Parts: sequence; structure tokens; C-alpha cells
Amino acid sequence: MSHLMKTQAAVTQLQYQLLILHEYFMEGFVGLQKKLPRKKFILNIF
Repeated sequence: MSHLMKTQAAVTQLQYQLLILHEYFMEGFVGLQKKLPRKKFILNIF
């Protein structure tokens, strides 16, 4: 396997992991919003 192919494989792996992390985070955030009816509290975080 060439160096370029190894690099591309590593980048693909990284992007995949980031995608999973993002999905997990967004799901958690939506769950958090459902638990807390007060929208002002959510807005104050940012």
C-alpha cells in the first residue's frame, strides 16, 4: 500500500469517526432539549 493510500484511508477513518461523534452529540442535544422544557435555559448556554 502506498503512502498516499494510507493517508487517504486514515482521513476517511477520521471523517467517519467525526460523523458518528456529531450524530451522537446532536442526538444528545435533542434529548436534552426534550428533558428541559425551558427554552431560555438552552439559549443562555450559547
